[in-house]
Amino acid sequence: MITEKELLESGFVGLSCVECVTSNDGSYLYYINTRGDLYSMRKKRFLKQLVHNLGYRQVYLTYFIGGGRWFKTHRLVGLQFIPNPDNLT
Repeated sequence: MITEKELLESGFVGLSCVECVTSNDGSYLYYINTRGDLYSMRKKRFLKQLVHNLGYRQVYLTYFIGGGRWFKTHRLVGLQFIPNPDNLT
């Protein structure tokens, strides 16, 4: 099991770019690095990523209240690490 401190020291940041990523107390449910590796604080493990039929890696993130959604990994990395001052989509 990896602690939050160890994740932060190894270059991971709390995933804050999508609506499903924080719990009721405001803590992050997922951590991501620039390579696209995702760690789940709920499951205490790195998430498996599937390859989409077009070749993109994707991962299923669950909402705190139940349910979930598929996200492309490159999109999550871009939303988290690339500045977007004009809020372009």
